[in-house]
Amino acid sequence: MEIKIRQKPQRSTGKTSLVLEYYYGYTRDDEGRIKHRRKFETLEYYLYTDPKNKSERDHNKINLEMAEKVKAKRLLAEQNERYGFAVKYKIRTNLVEYIKGLIEQRKESPGNWGNWDSALKHLVAYAGTNTTFEMVDKKFVEGFKTYLAKQAKTKSGTALSTNSQSSYFLKLKAALNQAVEDGIIPHSPAMSVKPAH
Repeated sequence: MEIKIRQKPQRSTGKTSLVLEYYYGYTRDDEGRIKHRRKFETLEYYLYTDPKNKSERDHNKINLEMAEKVKAKRLLAEQNERYGFAVKYKIRTNLVEYIKGLIEQRKESPGNWGNWDSALKHLVAYAGTNTTFEMVDKKFVEGFKTYLAKQAKTKSGTALSTNSQSSYFLKLKAALNQAVEDGIIPHSPAMSVKPAH
């Protein structure tokens, strides 16, 4: 699949529309004639067909750059879909909000709920509340494990026991596995990281 920027001058307005052309290759009909598969997307950006001054030339330059950015975004989205990667809006899901949703589902089980709630508090202390799934890689996961071992404290200010470290780490692991099932990320970055023991 290719995406090209096409320029379509409009004589009546003296302006040129910018259009993305998506080319998906071709097929042949029953008589062997080639049929090209294309689709078009008209962008909101336009050019002055015959720029008269610096302002119009600058306008053209900026709008061409904007069109290139849209083209790059569309290419990325097409590739993500083709290779089964999560589409952008899903990997931009907020990690903390997502885990809060998982915790809500566990309210019927107070012990389990409390464990998840504590794990989330430590995750927020480690990474803040603005972390999205696209920021969560193996390094992030290993960093959380190290944080639990070296910096995290209980309510009374003591270091976490190995059991607590392992329990909280496994909650993050479970959340990431669930995110794979929910189609938010293609695979879990915690897969090869072992909990404390």
